[in-house]
Amino acid sequence: MRQLKGWEQYLITIFAVSAAIFHLYTAATGVLASRYQRGFHLFFLIPLAFLLFPATKKSPQDRIPLQDWLLAILSAVPSLFVIIEAPRLEGRWEFVTPILDSELAIGILLVIMLLEAVRRAVAPAMAGLALAAVLYLLFGHFLPGILYHRPYSLREAIEICYLVVDDGIYGSFTGISAVFVALFVIFGAFIYEMGLGQYFIDLAVRVAGKSTGGPAKIAVISSACFGTLSGSAAANVFATGTFTIPMMKRIGYRPQFAGSVEAAASTGGQLMPPIMGAGAFLMAEITHIPYLSICIAAALPAVLYFFSVGMMVHLEALKYKLKGLGEIDAP
Repeated sequence: MRQLKGWEQYLITIFAVSAAIFHLYTAATGVLASRYQRGFHLFFLIPLAFLLFPATKKSPQDRIPLQDWLLAILSAVPSLFVIIEAPRLEGRWEFVTPILDSELAIGILLVIMLLEAVRRAVAPAMAGLALAAVLYLLFGHFLPGILYHRPYSLREAIEICYLVVDDGIYGSFTGISAVFVALFVIFGAFIYEMGLGQYFIDLAVRVAGKSTGGPAKIAVISSACFGTLSGSAAANVFATGTFTIPMMKRIGYRPQFAGSVEAAASTGGQLMPPIMGAGAFLMAEITHIPYLSICIAAALPAVLYFFSVGMMVHLEALKYKLKGLGEIDAP
């Protein structure tokens, strides 16, 4: 992620704060109609991927080049079109009303911009999977057996991706992100900036720091606690791993094992209620089971998961006779 300064930093901050205010306002006063809520959601998020994440490692890290400003503006056009044209789009018959040339062009633009945004902000592998899904939609009728589906023209494919309100890019999964996930992310960020994340680390140090293999247990406990605030494994690693991995290596854990412990513990943070990974929200949407019920059902498996990871690091510490932190490191 870029480390911006000056007017660029202020401008991006205003834009991001506006996104947070929008989601908080709609949560308090009532969610907008589907196309409006999801349109504004992606209007705020997709441009940020081009403004905050460089295209390559060689791209500027402390400023936003002109091409990324242009890409950010272009990436906002499809969402603005959906917002402005929402009344007309609500009245069209899906797969009956012909898709306009302008809608086709903007839909192609959206798919390209979204794939590039995912490549930058998430991972190239994720963008590759999304591209494979689009290609399968276009060329799956050439495949044999159960992989075959009926042919779709380019216009039909773009209509599915762009204009179908329940199945495309502005579909129900985006609705989950716009209504629920965004709020939990904002809440987790507020709590973390208030210092609760560091409190969890300090608590884990006091609870397990002096025990056998203490630093690894600190990683497990702090990741479990931080998982209650964030459903993101990457955010969990960033918040706790920068502290626990060097500590584990210092007392004798192998670097590979130290990294794997933090990765396993941070990944488990997605299972820890009340703020779980996006999969929990998808489960609630698909099965129509209340999210609270899913959180209650996930509590015991989450505890057992972290208990098993904790037992593994304890056995590893016994195997290599690793001690806990000293008096200076663990108050």
